Amino acid sequence: MLIPSGRPVIILLFLTALLFCPLTRQLSQASPQLTESQAKAVFVYNTIRYVTWPKTVFKLEDAIEVGVLTKASNDDSWDILKNKSILGRKVIVRKSSDIDDLRSCQIIYIDTTARKDFVRSLHAIRQESILTISDIDNFHMYEGGMITLKVVNSRLNFTVNLATARKSALDISSHLLKLAHEVLR
Repeated sequence: MLIPSGRPVIILLFLTALLFCPLTRQLSQASPQLTESQAKAVFVYNTIRYVTWPKTVFKLEDAIEVGVLTKASNDDSWDILKNKSILGRKVIVRKSSDIDDLRSCQIIYIDTTARKDFVRSLHAIRQESILTISDIDNFHMYEGGMITLKVVNSRLNFTVNLATARKSALDISSHLLKLAHEVLR
């Protein structure tokens, strides 16, 4: 029997594993088809379990804060994470068009609607232990950009800038790195 190998199989296994994640199961029962924005929100949610932050960054002991830097105030895609918890912490989503409103967050997702100011935003939080994620092209190549999301052939791929994450005192699990399309060390 031939067993396929390589990155496509790993990605398929990761996506299969996500089906067994409680959040993903709940979502698939409630809504058979996720929008692209909702899929990105679920990716961010699932990424939490593969990142270790310094203990001092948690302002709220029982919560993890996800910031969404966006100019689209009416986008409700991130509501999919309402009332969710992970690793014993409640997930709190904060949306703002101003990076300063999101400084208490452990993760900041920079939406393409905030593309105009994203370099300034990254510069403003460069000394913080905040995981930064975006779907802006080559986001990981900018100082402070850590994970770039990209949809290719209806699949969500990602690139990780591990060196940048380490500069911010973040530890990204090898389990997540194995699934990345590319890892910059």
